[in-house]
Order: sequence, then structure tokens, then C-alpha cells
Amino acid sequence: MVTIYFLRDPRLPGIVGVRYIGKTNSSLRQRLRQHLKDSRRRSYKVCGWIQSLLQEGVRPEIVRLDRVSRTAWRIAEKGWIARYLLAGANLCNLQDGGLGPYGHVDETRAKLSQAHKGRTRSLESRLRQSAAQRGRIQTPETRTKIAASLRGRPSPPEKGLRISAALTGRKGRPLSKEHIAKLLAGQRAKIWTPEDSARHSAALRGRKMPPRSAEHRAKLAEANRGKSISPEMRAKIAVTLRKRYSTPEGRAQILRVARMGTEARWGKLRE
Repeated sequence: MVTIYFLRDPRLPGIVGVRYIGKTNSSLRQRLRQHLKDSRRRSYKVCGWIQSLLQEGVRPEIVRLDRVSRTAWRIAEKGWIARYLLAGANLCNLQDGGLGPYGHVDETRAKLSQAHKGRTRSLESRLRQSAAQRGRIQTPETRTKIAASLRGRPSPPEKGLRISAALTGRKGRPLSKEHIAKLLAGQRAKIWTPEDSARHSAALRGRKMPPRSAEHRAKLAEANRGKSISPEMRAKIAVTLRKRYSTPEGRAQILRVARMGTEARWGKLRE
């Protein structure tokens, strides 16, 4: 959920005191602290207004207007700004709302994109940034906040296509044995809930693998040649197969596979 709020001058009554309308994903107290911090280093109209209040010894007041979903905050913010403007409020908002924290219109975004396109940072700049981020560990509280802010956010299809195009044909660096061991240990320790298994099964159901080439089959055969299955693994496989084929659907699947094998053998004999 997203909170729509307004900032007001506590000395002025009613609509006259309202000067800014915005939205936030955090608490109102945190958003007000961020406004006070931004007012010391930014030159927006709302920042100048906040600085004028602070110089007079007055702290702006933040009040919640509405709570809306993450997909409806743009329409809600535009509606509240239009309502307060019609009521006579002297707002400090840069635009009519729904454009994000900096209020850039499409033309401004296009100009910024064109200005930064093709610019490359120097090696020294990249090394400085890498050294500044190295060893930095996010606290569990910060991780929880980041996960909560990203959860449920719709991702446009174009973003997936861009990521796929950027990663297509890209080879990663070889993993060390320690890294591979850590990955395996993490996967072995992972506990699958029934919901996880159901989602994974639904995602793979009906998905057909592309036909494997002769080279691919030869590589698989060579990789598995000489491998032995431990008694513990054999016991696990037996238990899994016993559970799978103990149901009527499982027995029907066995008969279907056997029938397909028989038809294939008869087809070869007829040839």
C-alpha cells in the first residue's frame, strides 16, 4: 500500500496551510525526515518552502490523506492535487502528480536519457565505487524493507525482454570449487513446501524439451558412464516411485508408457 499525504504550515488554518502533496511507501515520520534532509541540499520549490519555515523556527506538519494500492497511487495523487488546487491551495508540486519523486515529464526524461546515452565512466571511477561498496552488508531490517517495497510491484514485459537480450550469449566467469560447494549446500538445505512444489509442477507441466542432438546425447552418456548410485539414493528413488505410481493416475501413466514402448517396438519390426 502507498500513503498519499500533504505537508502544511501548522500556523495557517485549513486549505491555506497545505503546500505540498506527495506519496510514500514508508511511514509519515520517515518521509518527513527525508523532506527535511532534502531541503538542505536540493533547490526544489518545496525545499525552499521548508527551509523558510525552519528559519522561522517552525517545523512543517505531515498529514495522511489516503491509502491506495501500488497500482493506483498515480491516479490518486493527481486527483488530490487537482482537488486542492481547485480549493485554492498554493501548492509547491512541480507537476500535476503521478510522475514519481522528481516530477519529470516524458520530454524531460527523453532529454536526460539522450544526454547520458553513450557516456562511459573512467576506470578510476568504477574502482572507487567498487571499493566503497565492497564489504558492505545490509542489515536484516534493510533487507526486509527492500523486499517489502519490491514485492507486488508489476514488472513490464519490456524489462524482461531487455534482460534476456543483455544476457543472451553472455558467458559468466568459471565458478570456483568452493563457490560450487556453497551453491550445492544451499540447494540441499532448501526445504520445499507443498506450495513451492505445486508452483514448480504447474510451471513445468506441458513444457516439452527440445530434441537433443547426437552430440548432446553423447556428452550426457559420457558424463554418466561409470557413475554408481549409492544404496541411500536407490532407497529414496524407490520410495519416490512407489508414492508416484501407487495412485490410479500413476498406474495409468505406467500403462501408457508401456503401450507406447510396445507400439514403437512393433513399428520397428514392421519396418
